Amino acid sequence: MAAVLHMYLTSAGYTDVIVESAGVGDYAKTGGKPAPFGVAAAKFLGLHIGGHTRRHVETLKLDDYDLFVCAADDVARELLKFCGDRSRMFNANVANPFPVQFQQDYEPCMIAILGGMYRVVARYFPPQSFEM
Repeated sequence: MAAVLHMYLTSAGYTDVIVESAGVGDYAKTGGKPAPFGVAAAKFLGLHIGGHTRRHVETLKLDDYDLFVCAADDVARELLKFCGDRSRMFNANVANPFPVQFQQDYEPCMIAILGGMYRVVARYFPPQSFEM
């Protein structure tokens, strides 16, 4: 999601916005690399996330962030326990393809991520210029 959001923000002219990724579950605490099928799905879009390392929101100073983009309701509920501020949260409504990790699960997930991140940019980042 972070790579897609960054791609959209850059396309909209927001090159100075910092986009970071962190998880709320115990899985995020283990570090490690993204799932291979997730890397493949991102590569299909021309995005390279293989160098990404998982991290947990507990490792971040959450007051430093203006917006939290949550994948789904369960993530938003967990994040609320850490940040306590629903007003800075946006739910992208992207179903998690885990634990199955088959490519057919990533295809609808990828479509949902594209739509969800587009909605983030449309809502919070108006276009900086229009080309005619």
